[in-house]
Amino acid sequence: MRDSYIFYASFYEAIKELNSDDRLTVYDAINEYSLTGAMPELTGIPKAMMTLIKPQIDANNRRFENGQRGGRPKKDDPTENLNQTKPEPNPNQTLTKPEPNVNDNVNDNVNDNVNVNVGGVGGIDGGDAALPSPSEILEVEVLEIDPDGSTTPKFEPEKAPLIAAAPPANEDEPKDPPPKTPKTLAERVQGVVDYFNKTCTALPKVKELTDPRKKAIVARLGKYGSDQVKEVIDKTAASEFLNGANDQGWKASFDWIIKPANFTKIRENTYDNAQPTNTKTSRTSVPSTSDGYSTDLPD
Repeated sequence: MRDSYIFYASFYEAIKELNSDDRLTVYDAINEYSLTGAMPELTGIPKAMMTLIKPQIDANNRRFENGQRGGRPKKDDPTENLNQTKPEPNPNQTLTKPEPNVNDNVNDNVNDNVNVNVGGVGGIDGGDAALPSPSEILEVEVLEIDPDGSTTPKFEPEKAPLIAAAPPANEDEPKDPPPKTPKTLAERVQGVVDYFNKTCTALPKVKELTDPRKKAIVARLGKYGSDQVKEVIDKTAASEFLNGANDQGWKASFDWIIKPANFTKIRENTYDNAQPTNTKTSRTSVPSTSDGYSTDLPD
C-alpha cells in the first residue's frame, strides 16, 4: 500500500461538475485505487470518470515502482584507500652510478676528403640527376661516429600508423520515438471539441466549452472511447441530412449530436446518406419514421 499519490488539477476540474453523491464516489474510488490498487465496483458517471482517470494513475504507479528498485550502484568511496602508505626507499642503500667508458685512444683521424658531387644535383651544373623526393630525404640515416670508430644511426625514420576513419553516422536511420505521456481528462475533452470544429465545417462551431458540454463529453468518452467519438463526428460531417439537406434547412448542433439518444442513432447509421436509386425523385423533406429517420430531430 502506498503512502501518497499525485492528484491532478484536471481531475478536480472534471469531478467538481458532478452531483454530491457521484463526486464522493469518484473521490473514494481514486483514493482506493491509487493507494491499494483495488478498483471498486462502479456504475454510471463514476465508472466513466474512473475509466478516463485510471490510465494516468497506472502511469504514476509504474514510475513509483521503478523508483523503488533503486538507481545506479554507488561508486567506490574515493577516500576509502587514502590511509594506505607507500613503501619508502631504504635511506641506507648505496646507489652506484654507472661511469662512462673513457677511451683515451680516440681515433682522431677524421677523413675530410668527403666526395660531394655538386655538379650532379638537380642540374645545378648541367647534371641530369633529379633532386631527392621528400620521402627519400626522410629515409636517410644520419650517422654519428662513436669514440671507438663505429657508427650508429642518430635516428630512424618513423612512419605514421594507418588509422582507419570511423564510418559516418547514418542520419537516416530511424530512431525510437520518445514514450508518449497519457493525455489528461481536460485535454481529451478539448480534443473532442477541436476535432468537431475542424471536421464539421458546415455546422455551427463550438465557441465555449460550458459545464454541461464537459459533462456530456466525459460521459461519451467514458462509454465509447475517443476513437468511436471521432467516428460519430466523421459520420455527422458526411451526412447530407444533418448538414441541412432537408426541407426545413435544419442543421445538427454539437449539443444535439452529443445527446445519448442522438449519439446512438448516428453510430447506428440512421442518418447516413441514402443509396442512389433509379427513380428521378430525390428526398429533400424530413423523412418519416418508416424511412429510418426520427421526426423529432430539432429537439
